[in-house]
Amino acid sequence: MDDAKATQVSAPSTNSGKTLGSQTLRRGLKAIKLLAAHPEGLRLQDVAKLLNVNRNAAYRVLVTLTEEGFATRHRDDTYRLGLKLMELSSQVMPGLRERIRPALVELAEELGATTTLTIADGDDAVAIEVVEPRSTIMHVAYRLGARRPLTVGASGIAILSQRPPTPTDPPEVVSARQRGWSESRGALNRGAVGVAVPIRVGDPTALASISAILLGDEQRDKAVEALLAVAARLELD
Repeated sequence: MDDAKATQVSAPSTNSGKTLGSQTLRRGLKAIKLLAAHPEGLRLQDVAKLLNVNRNAAYRVLVTLTEEGFATRHRDDTYRLGLKLMELSSQVMPGLRERIRPALVELAEELGATTTLTIADGDDAVAIEVVEPRSTIMHVAYRLGARRPLTVGASGIAILSQRPPTPTDPPEVVSARQRGWSESRGALNRGAVGVAVPIRVGDPTALASISAILLGDEQRDKAVEALLAVAARLELD
């Protein structure tokens, strides 16, 4: 998986320059986003620098997140995301996930590839279900809850293809809208090929896609055909 670069996000403010909401809560949420962007882990001093606070303030944030299960501290003194987020993520659109997961399991085993269900959250694509094949020695790993811009990767491009056309649509989105499926190369790992198909989930305001992440081009056509068939089947159910 490619490492995301952490960036500092300025908190919303009023015209008077005063920040709305809880500064402590905002720091904690920012820390969670930083840990998500750095799966290899961050040290205390790294978090302090990225949050623009002193080490004591960063330590208090990280200790609280660790106590609540949102972060874990490892032997090398790095902090990483904890399992609490995975537990909470399982509650996101549970009906949709339960409905589509069997199809993702079937696809993963048929293609020997990791499959995902992705939804749009603002300008981001978020993986709310991930299935890795059990019958393969090698496959591309993908993190449940992974978030990236809709313009990066086949899943997001497939979602964008469901939106009304605009003059500024990237060529990848225009192509996906015409073909009914999208593809990307190297968005996750060098050599990995992602193919995705948009799906309708019953709510016109909710946009989603299903995808397969392949180790190369060999299975691409088969994956596209299988994804299109599953998407059609799901929409008829």
